[in-house]
Amino acid sequence: MVSCYRWLEQLSFISVKDKSGYIVLAKEPDSNMPLPVFSSKAVLLEGETNYHKKKQIHPFERAQACAELLPVAALNKCLTNSARKYARQTQIYGDVQGEISLRQNLMKHFKQQGFIFNSDELVINNGCLDAIKIAIELTTNPGDSIAVSSPCFNGLLSLLAVMKRAVVEVPSTLQGIDLPQVEYLMANNQIAACLFTANHQNPLGQSLALEQKKRLAELSNQFDIPIIEDDVYQELHFGPTLPLPIKAFDEKGTVIWCSSISKTLASGYRIGWALPGKYINKFIHYRAVQSMGVNSPLQFAIAEFIEKQLYTRHLKRFRQQLARQMSQYQQLLTHELSQLRDFQLSQPSGGLVLWVYVKGLDAQALSYQAEKQHITIRCGNQFSTRALYNDYFRINVGYPLTDALRAQLTMISRLVKQQMKIDF
Repeated sequence: MVSCYRWLEQLSFISVKDKSGYIVLAKEPDSNMPLPVFSSKAVLLEGETNYHKKKQIHPFERAQACAELLPVAALNKCLTNSARKYARQTQIYGDVQGEISLRQNLMKHFKQQGFIFNSDELVINNGCLDAIKIAIELTTNPGDSIAVSSPCFNGLLSLLAVMKRAVVEVPSTLQGIDLPQVEYLMANNQIAACLFTANHQNPLGQSLALEQKKRLAELSNQFDIPIIEDDVYQELHFGPTLPLPIKAFDEKGTVIWCSSISKTLASGYRIGWALPGKYINKFIHYRAVQSMGVNSPLQFAIAEFIEKQLYTRHLKRFRQQLARQMSQYQQLLTHELSQLRDFQLSQPSGGLVLWVYVKGLDAQALSYQAEKQHITIRCGNQFSTRALYNDYFRINVGYPLTDALRAQLTMISRLVKQQMKIDF
């Protein structure tokens, strides 16, 4: 019976209330989120981006969890233990591919989830974006076109702009991604690589169906066009069984899987990893030339944290908490915006972000008005090279909905209603 309650809690159907036991959470129907339909074309981004210009980041703006939800003390203890245990090893250059203890423990950790690989196939990097950057460098050249799903995490768009790669947006659909367009782009040599997130994609929050993941791996293998997979949100799945990445269906090594602990444990550690497939030798060489490896003490600390099952236990609690928070944010926004004729909320099955659509909204103007109230959100057009998403904005749900944040989310809703000329 207890296991059933825990399972229902992970699915955010129920929640624990102090001194009251379990309560049933209101569940909204599946979203009918409208998504733009368009033909893909290459766009070379020019100039500098304003990514990370602000000194202070508001809880609603960046896709990140509150530090109070993370096991800081336990992780610090592992760092202290590993610094003492491996004092001599940390005084010299470590394994360029990554410390074997971390690679082996990651292998065991993901094997428990049904995703199987060998430790010698893995390369440790300075976070997920670092792994993605290396993958782009190895598989493409400046001026080449890279396919991304639309909308796309603005950090990836900024990275591609800095690296002088052209962006080809592929429309998202309610089923995942427009596969016929991906196949057309590959078959006609219009792209050099793909950069996709298959699980809890930021900002839309959706995951690709299993059949789509299989098909993407098949297309990548067939046309020998690499898929660089940003899977940093996979382990934040709300359900009992974690989703597999595209990489799980890769038979020829053309999918480069990239992930990290940045969203799950400690973003400041900058520890990530990649399964580069057939590019592994070039990947390790690039890692050696670039930085002679990754911070050894932090690798040893994460290895111990995983080995002691502290990571698994943390993730279980963390996912349950995030599922509760997602439901609470959705319920508040649904209540506050119920007077609007046409609005939709995304219904993510994991991750940290909520995508909001209001027909006719000027999200850029909303952002300016919110900043005057010292509230920062991300408006939809920041996630695209096209002006297709000004009806949308993104909210981070990684912070518990305190009275202060509840009041600020209510204020955002008021600003939306003012703009839409709704009396309240």
